Amino acid sequence: MDTEAYKQLRRVEDNHWWYRAAREQAGRLIDRFWPSRPRPTRVLDAGCGTGGTTAWLARYGSVIGIDPHPDALLATSARGVPVVRASADALPFRDGSFDLVTSLDVIYHARVQSPQASLREMRRVTRAGGRLLLRVPALPILEGPHDRFVHGVRRFRLGELRRELRLAGWRAGWAGYVNALLFLPTLIARRLLPSSAGGDLDRTARFGSVFLGMQQLETRLLGRVPLPIGTSLLALMENPPHPGSPE
Repeated sequence: MDTEAYKQLRRVEDNHWWYRAAREQAGRLIDRFWPSRPRPTRVLDAGCGTGGTTAWLARYGSVIGIDPHPDALLATSARGVPVVRASADALPFRDGSFDLVTSLDVIYHARVQSPQASLREMRRVTRAGGRLLLRVPALPILEGPHDRFVHGVRRFRLGELRRELRLAGWRAGWAGYVNALLFLPTLIARRLLPSSAGGDLDRTARFGSVFLGMQQLETRLLGRVPLPIGTSLLALMENPPHPGSPE
């Protein structure tokens, strides 16, 4: 992303409805489908941005963030979170270093040349039995100015994402659409409303309480009721034992 996008992200991500809802979704998925996780948990946030969610992940244990952009590293470090300059396809950590790796709206970026290669590298640094928490934008029909603002070049269908995860070696866990109630407003906004050079965050802030309420309603159903559509895909996958390693 460009410097302007990072500046906007740092300004809004602590309180913006989108990030608040996304963190609630992530916590719901971890608590529901991984109750036996190690405590404390060793966490890598692969693509930390300006660190709002990275700092939130510290509730699970020790967390470290990586990002290739200096602006992201400075902002995350200012929160007291350890950071390393790196990209998701070349992680400077030993095999099996982490219990949980998170990749939240990262592998759709232009800088990620091969989502599958990045997912494979994330698996390498995850211990056997550890987890990957992954979120990506969904459905090419929703592509719009915000994607271009943050240099997003790919959106995924559920079947495509499951295939990428499977080929990267991740064991089937839970994967599905989220933000179904946002699908129609997002489609209308990106097809009928004037484009916004600064992305969607500022222009949706005025509707924050409404959108947050919609998201929180869906979060109660997360993992219980499969959604046929949504603006994002969320997954929590398990790393099976590597060949030759003990169970």
